[in-house]
Amino acid sequence: MSGITDYHHREVVIGAKIRSLLSSIGPSTYDKISPKIEYWIEYAFTDQSVTTEDLVEQVSSVAWDHNSPGEVIAQFLKEFRDAPHRSEQARSFVNELCSRVLRWFAAASAEDIPFRALAPPVVETREAISFRKAASFVGHLIKYGMLGHELVRRHLVKPLITGNQSLCRWKQG
Repeated sequence: MSGITDYHHREVVIGAKIRSLLSSIGPSTYDKISPKIEYWIEYAFTDQSVTTEDLVEQVSSVAWDHNSPGEVIAQFLKEFRDAPHRSEQARSFVNELCSRVLRWFAAASAEDIPFRALAPPVVETREAISFRKAASFVGHLIKYGMLGHELVRRHLVKPLITGNQSLCRWKQG
């Protein structure tokens, strides 16, 4: 019976497989793992077992994984998206994944910045480590040109500037 369930819910299994492979890619394993990630992403769209939006939802948490190698993942996404033989759905997946990660990070930043700026140093929590990993991942996405300037300005720079102005008014008040 589990085979039937797995078949009908294979989009979740495929998303988990891609997320796991992305988390395990590194400089020493890049040549071995990157073809596997490419295969599973293209398979998901060829098999029509998952939509771009669903796959983005299932994979985007890799940015917050405190063990994930952000720079290597960003490099992979750049090379994967820019490959001339890549399907349009796969390119769209990468673009949407990068955009989603930026929007999530920007929302977390805008929500937390004034209080983190005033807080005394404490032992770093798992959430703080994950937040820092996401910040680093977003930085690598920007470095590799995976996020457009307007998108970064709208979702990251503008909220940070607005949050900083609020902080200054709060300190003066």
